[in-house]
Amino acid sequence: MKEVDEVDEILGTRGNNNSSKNYNTQYNTKRQNNWKEQQNKDRQDIYNTMDRMAKIVGNDGEKFREYLDIQSRFSKYSVGNSLVILEKAPESTNIKDKNSWLEKGVELNENPKGIKILEPSKSNGKTYYNPKVVFDISQTNAPKQETTINYGDRVLLKALLHNCDVPREAVEKLPSGQIGSEYNKSENKLYVCRDMDRETLFQTLSQEMGNIELKDQEESNMNYFISYCTSYMICKKYGIDVSNYAFNDLPSEITSQKEGKGIRMELDKIRDNFEKVNSRMLDYFEMSSKEKNKTVPER
Repeated sequence: MKEVDEVDEILGTRGNNNSSKNYNTQYNTKRQNNWKEQQNKDRQDIYNTMDRMAKIVGNDGEKFREYLDIQSRFSKYSVGNSLVILEKAPESTNIKDKNSWLEKGVELNENPKGIKILEPSKSNGKTYYNPKVVFDISQTNAPKQETTINYGDRVLLKALLHNCDVPREAVEKLPSGQIGSEYNKSENKLYVCRDMDRETLFQTLSQEMGNIELKDQEESNMNYFISYCTSYMICKKYGIDVSNYAFNDLPSEITSQKEGKGIRMELDKIRDNFEKVNSRMLDYFEMSSKEKNKTVPER
C-alpha cells in the first residue's frame, strides 16, 4: 500500500482516481468540437454551391431547363438541394443515404461518390439544416431505374383533374377560338377541348392546373411563367413530349436578382406550384393503387 501511495505521489495522481476519466472527457470534447467545425464548414460549402448554381440557372435558359428536370424528378427536395444535385450529379435518379440503401438490401459500390445536401431537423421549435451525405442509385449495386413514370392517358387525365374544385366543361373550341385548355378566371370555369392530341391535351391542361393554383393572385408575367414551368415539369415527369418548351427568355423577376438567395426564392414559387399539382396527382395514383389491391371477399 505504501508503494502505491509513493508512486501516486510521484506521478501527481495521489487522491485523484479520475485522471483517465478526465482524459477521456477532454478527448471526446475535442472530437465533438472538430465534428462541429467540420459540419459548419460543410454547411457553408453547400450554401455556397446553392448560391453559385442559382446565379447560373437564373441567367442561362438551358441550365434553367436542366434544373427543372432535376426538380421534377426530386419533387420533395428543396430548391437548394436540387441545385446542389444539378452541379454534383445531374444524372441522378434515385437518392438515399447509406442506411436507407442498406435497409433495402442494396449495397454501395466500392469508394462511392456521395453528394452532400442539407437535411432539415427540428429541435425546441426551431428548424436546423444539417449536412447529410446521400448516394445516387448509380453508386450502388441496384439496377438503374427509369426516370419517366408512364401511365395510360385515361389514368393520367383523371390524376390531373383529381380534386380540382373548379367546374369544367368539354367544348369543341375554346371561347378564344383556339384548341387547348383554358381557365377563365372571371367565370371560374375550366374549358377543355374534345379530341385533342396527347401532347396538346396534357401540355395545356397541366398549365391551366398551375394557373388555377394561382387564381387568388393578380395576373402577371411571372405567374404565367410559373404555370408554364409547372406544365413542363409535369409533362417531363409523366412522359409527355416537352421538346416545344423554351426557356431562352427568363422573366425579369429572376434575371434581375443580384443574389443567389433571391433567385432561389423565385424558384421556390415555381416548385411550390408544381408540388401542389403533382401532390394531387400522386394522391390519385395512391388511391387507385389501393383500390386495385383490395381483395374481393369470398361468397
